[in-house]
Amino acid sequence: MEDIFLHNDNLHNTIAALENGIEITSDRREYELARELLDLLSDFNIPSDELLLRFKFSFFKNLFFKKQGEAVKLNNQLIETLRLMNSNQLASAYDEYMSTFYQNKLS
Repeated sequence: MEDIFLHNDNLHNTIAALENGIEITSDRREYELARELLDLLSDFNIPSDELLLRFKFSFFKNLFFKKQGEAVKLNNQLIETLRLMNSNQLASAYDEYMSTFYQNKLS
């Protein structure tokens, strides 16, 4: 049984590291590298109980692979879910991140 938890911890840490890499490369405006990390992450089966990891993956996938209007709409739905779960501070942080992302990308 311990091996299952160790595997889950390793999977969690690997996915979290990839997502952090996506965020860092995006912040540095290294969009192509962020896309490559997203492609790599899409090969992982993110467990259904890893809600925040799944949220971040969907959020970034929308930013990088959807047109801006569609990405904003889909990400606003994700952000609203956070608000419904009383995670208002986290929701506001992702809303601000999305605004900054598009400001940086367009400048």
